[in-house]
Amino acid sequence: MSKANDILPDRLCSPVEVEWEVTYRGVNDAGTTVEIFYDWDDGSSETVAATEIDAGTSTWQATTNHTYTSDDDQCNYHPEATLVVNGVLCTSSSQEQIVTIWDNDDTNGGRVNASPNVYPVCVGSGATMRFDDGTRFNCVPPQENDVPNTDTRWIQWVYGTRNTMSSPTQVRVDGVVRSYPYEGGVITLPGPVTGSNQRSLPIAVADDNLVGEEFEVELRYWNFCNPYPSDPPVTDRSVIRIVDLPDATITPVDTFCEFNNNIFLSAATGGGTWSGNGIVDSAAGEFSPYVAGPGDHLITYQVTDGNNCSDSDTEVITVRDAPDAGILPAGPFCSYDPPYDLETVTSLGTWSGTGITDTVAGIFDPSVAGLGIHPIAFTTEPDQYGCYGTDTLDVEVVAPPDAQLLTPDSAWCETDDNQTSASILISGSKNILFDLILDRKGTLDTIRNITDDTITVDLDNRPGINEYRLVKVIEYHGDNSCETLLDDSLTMEVYPQPVMELTADYDNWCSPVEVEFTSAAGYDTYYWDFGDGETKETWSNVITHTYTLDFLDDTLEIIPDTIQQEIHTDTTYNYRLIIETIHGCRDTISDSLRVYLNPIADFFVTPEIQNYPETYVYLINLSSRGDWSYLWDFGDSETDTVKEPNQHEYPTYGFFDIELKTYSDYCRDSITKRIQILPPPPLAEFEPDSIGCPPLEISFSNNSEFADTYIWDFDDGTFSTEPNPTHKFYQSKEHHVKLAAFGLSGADTTERIVFIYDTPQAIFSVYPNEAKNLKQIFKFMNNSVKASYYLWDFGDGNTSPEKNPSHIYGVEGTFDVTLYVWSENDCPDTLIKESYINVIAGEGEVEFPNVFRWNGTGPTGGYWTEGTVDNTVFHPNIVNAVDFRMIIYNRWGEMIYETNEIYKGWDGYLESGKLASQGVYVYKAYVTYINGDQEVIAGDVTFLH
Repeated sequence: MSKANDILPDRLCSPVEVEWEVTYRGVNDAGTTVEIFYDWDDGSSETVAATEIDAGTSTWQATTNHTYTSDDDQCNYHPEATLVVNGVLCTSSSQEQIVTIWDNDDTNGGRVNASPNVYPVCVGSGATMRFDDGTRFNCVPPQENDVPNTDTRWIQWVYGTRNTMSSPTQVRVDGVVRSYPYEGGVITLPGPVTGSNQRSLPIAVADDNLVGEEFEVELRYWNFCNPYPSDPPVTDRSVIRIVDLPDATITPVDTFCEFNNNIFLSAATGGGTWSGNGIVDSAAGEFSPYVAGPGDHLITYQVTDGNNCSDSDTEVITVRDAPDAGILPAGPFCSYDPPYDLETVTSLGTWSGTGITDTVAGIFDPSVAGLGIHPIAFTTEPDQYGCYGTDTLDVEVVAPPDAQLLTPDSAWCETDDNQTSASILISGSKNILFDLILDRKGTLDTIRNITDDTITVDLDNRPGINEYRLVKVIEYHGDNSCETLLDDSLTMEVYPQPVMELTADYDNWCSPVEVEFTSAAGYDTYYWDFGDGETKETWSNVITHTYTLDFLDDTLEIIPDTIQQEIHTDTTYNYRLIIETIHGCRDTISDSLRVYLNPIADFFVTPEIQNYPETYVYLINLSSRGDWSYLWDFGDSETDTVKEPNQHEYPTYGFFDIELKTYSDYCRDSITKRIQILPPPPLAEFEPDSIGCPPLEISFSNNSEFADTYIWDFDDGTFSTEPNPTHKFYQSKEHHVKLAAFGLSGADTTERIVFIYDTPQAIFSVYPNEAKNLKQIFKFMNNSVKASYYLWDFGDGNTSPEKNPSHIYGVEGTFDVTLYVWSENDCPDTLIKESYINVIAGEGEVEFPNVFRWNGTGPTGGYWTEGTVDNTVFHPNIVNAVDFRMIIYNRWGEMIYETNEIYKGWDGYLESGKLASQGVYVYKAYVTYINGDQEVIAGDVTFLH
């Protein structure tokens, strides 16, 4: 049998009507009735008669309609159709469909929610708040994932749908008093959308509204099933409500004695928090007179209700002072201490407790009490208010402490680390600190703050007898102590080991090697093992031994066509020394040395003398046999490391010392033989021929060939025999420099010209060279000879390249003047005249003009330059001034311009940038001169356009 079905809803929004057609093919009905049972999954069901639509295939079909209405937060329904044959339900034939039902956002799983439902405002307080849109949408994830209702939503806030607030200060929405109810704008939440994060506008209520008064806000919602604006919205309303404060009034209580029992305080509204001196339970309000102590105590109660409104109250509770029964501290006592008179701050009362032998006098006897902690109580007589005082003291009686050494005496030969330790058992009271006095080889050492346990003490043992003794143990109980004298000792004897020193002195490592061994003196026996098969036992700490390697062994090895002798190799000898003391303490020291074979270097060379250009020599290595390395130095900076170089070609003539080094890494031998190659006749040549300014230093390069000695003539009366001399020329002229070169085969001469330029001479004078005015202009006259370029240094940090410059120093002082000159060939000269210029400030002076004119262009800032003439800026001529201030006034006495700079005057423009009118203006100037004098000058000036 096969099955099929087709369900068709007419819409998505409730109510939804569906038409469901169900088909079964291959039904074995046997001529009985065929029906289809419909379970609509909403609590309803029906059975519908089926119609056979194809007898050949026994196909049966039924169609029916059903209406779904949203209910119980259910978005999806799963209707089921089952075949019924002859009244029997065929359970394996069931077919299922899914029907999705949407609705507005306050139905079918949706809920419009303006949060919070009630926003409480405590009476007497104002508030500004916003409601949140906490709406849960209808049929959106996770409630519905297959066909979610995520289409566009529209929301609207309506303010003041009900308003009972009585304050003269009306409720404000978004800072504005509205006409209520006030509808806010409709807000669109474009789809797809599954939730809202919208908030209302800020709502402000005043602080003088009455309890119970409310301001109501409505939240409106539209969605696909009740679209805006055609359908009405679904809504939710919330309120701002004025709520009353809780009552924190405290119930009064009586006066207490200090040792009365605790009480529980109460207030009109419970659930608050108590605070103040004596409160031991802030939630329950438990008050302890003893904890509070005598006096008046301010108790505060604060309560906050579910609306977060708070109230508080205070109450003063008086606690009377009980008589002072304080027991003065005593103990601990040692068991052997005599009876002790306990004391209190008052004398009237009764004592009790173990060890009290007199209840009135308070006599405590440690021997009666016995070891342990004993609670002792004292109670005073009642005072006039019936209050009494009491106090308790735990008095401890302890046994005397003890200490004993657990480590036995010992003796041993010295080791690398002779530090040992001793175990000491400390006996006494638990959880108490002790001091132990230990005699360390005659020095008392106090070990502090130890406990009653086995302790370990490090012993600093030295060679010899080390004695340690316990002297005293002290047990501390606060300011009291119990102590016991001790007499227990420990002896540690350390036999010293021999001092293991061993040196091997020898001159070289190459065989034969004589070695002198030296060790520490003063011991019984020395056992020597030289590592070459020889040993010795001596009483002396010094011994000499020779290590020898024979160059050739006597053994002959026959190899076809040759006879070779065996050669010894380098050998390492491991030597050792054992020293034994009188106590039988022994120690060993060892080391090693290596002995190496010594080679014998020799070679044959021919010819020993020849004439250039013949430069070949022939060589045969005659060194002793062995595994050697070789280094040939042919005396011409050429080397070779082969055993047999056979021949060598020299690049030039001369004497050449040929050296052969035959060596290993440690031993070597060498031999040198001289050959001579006679040179051709000499050829003299050098450079450079040069030109420059005197003194001109030239380093000559000698390019001569076939010469070994030289004579230089510099044409200034000086000579040199250096191969490559450096010479300084001072005379301005043409020098004919000559070089004579001499060699084994003759001599040669050559000549070059060195030209030295003329030198300029710096000469100058100045007028004047003294001045009593900081503005004095000094004229410098340049009388230099053969000079083309100049640089003046005036000695005040200023310079000039002019030939005959002028300069103003502007400050007092004495100045050096330097003139640098250069010729046309850049040859220099310098003249320095020290302390040549002397400037004295002298008296100051200021002189103002009486008229100036507009510059015709625009503002310049009023700046002017010393030594220039500019009648477009009003300023004084100033001599030796260091500070300057000038104010300009109009005819009405109004200040229109001010300057505080010496080189800034007035260009006729106001501070605003506007040009002043033509006319007469008044100025007032304040001047400070370099000598400290001050002057105030006033006058008028005419400004012309």
